[in-house]
Amino acid sequence: MIAVMTAIVLVVPTFLVSATTQNQSPDEKPQGDGSYSEKHEVVYATLDSSGNQESMYIVNNFNIEKTGKIIDYGPYTSVQNLTNLYELKKDGNKVELIADEDQFYYEGTIKINSCHGTLMLIIN
Repeated sequence: MIAVMTAIVLVVPTFLVSATTQNQSPDEKPQGDGSYSEKHEVVYATLDSSGNQESMYIVNNFNIEKTGKIIDYGPYTSVQNLTNLYELKKDGNKVELIADEDQFYYEGTIKINSCHGTLMLIIN
């Protein structure tokens, strides 16, 4: 009896959870231009055992005020959406994204040895 009650308590709440926001159906993209209040960037680099840079990417985070289309810019060779299943559009340095939550994250890879893809650290 206790095992049955425990199973019910653990399983039933999962049926009450919805992944949609702002009364949208799962297949419905937000329309119009969105806006954000803050943007944060974290730069990551992988180094080999000698300290030489192998790769570099930036994770961008937006605090979304209004859901919809957001335009960002960066010298990325590729971009990947880390928040939802909507495809990011990249045209040169312009990145177009669709934000439908309070937070939005995407990753941009930077080409090594470009003026933007070099770490400016000198370690003695």
